[in-house]
Amino acid sequence: NDSVAGRGCSFPIFDCGFNDKFNMNRAAFEYRGEFTPAAWGRAVYGYRFEDENGFVNQDFSGFIINSHGLRRNHELFGEGIFTKGRASLILGGRFVHNESFGDKGLPRVAASYRVLDDIGPLSGTTLRFAYGQGFKEPRLEESFGAVGAFGLVTLPNANLKPEENRSIET
Repeated sequence: NDSVAGRGCSFPIFDCGFNDKFNMNRAAFEYRGEFTPAAWGRAVYGYRFEDENGFVNQDFSGFIINSHGLRRNHELFGEGIFTKGRASLILGGRFVHNESFGDKGLPRVAASYRVLDDIGPLSGTTLRFAYGQGFKEPRLEESFGAVGAFGLVTLPNANLKPEENRSIET
């Protein structure tokens, strides 16, 4: 808090009066289970809930930000892992419900095959393939505003979209 008056400054000069407060809370709950009905297969499944809650109150020489950000996220996920001899297959997915960005299904598949046994100079040679998708929302302060290092303002940007990616590995 810098309340020295009469410096004759105006925005964006940084030696001006300011008062800022940012309070953020992020809490989560996750359940993960595993089921192995046979030696050749197993399933992993679960649910995750996350609550992001933040308040910004800032007055930077008359440039005032008062905002509140709340985002609750739910995720269901599951994965089947199958092995037979030198081959393995993994099929999985995640369903994300993000309160700010809606619903998204994220598939994942991976397969591998060990070509050669443990004999010879190329023993353990394995062919692999994997495909997956990812989803990452902007940080709460990017969406709803915040005060960063040295009192610098992060203006809220409601137009930010989540990062998404596709990955292929061979």
